[in-house]
Amino acid sequence: MAAGPPISNGKHQVQGESGMSRRFEGRNVFVTGAGSGFGRRTAELFAAEGARNLYLVDYQQERLDAVAPVIEELGAAPHLLNCDLSVMENCAEAVERALAIDPKLDVMVS
Repeated sequence: MAAGPPISNGKHQVQGESGMSRRFEGRNVFVTGAGSGFGRRTAELFAAEGARNLYLVDYQQERLDAVAPVIEELGAAPHLLNCDLSVMENCAEAVERALAIDPKLDVMVS
């Protein structure tokens, strides 16, 4: 998708994709629903803005497998967490698995 001119939200100018600010450089980001739709696009944008580790959570492994190479190409390390977050125990396990990779979690998007 080609980036258009910068967008103004009235207060700040937001750069298009080709001019990403890298404001999440080196950050660890946990994204649920990362296999498709808003979750996937959110993960892609965090990767493009410099995230180091992206913990991608989805209940369908094939979706995670499809998004992982895209995240790598954008420069982040994808960590695939295949689980159903409608079960509370799975929520805790997913976060524990992420923290086992790096004990610092900077951003969580659900």
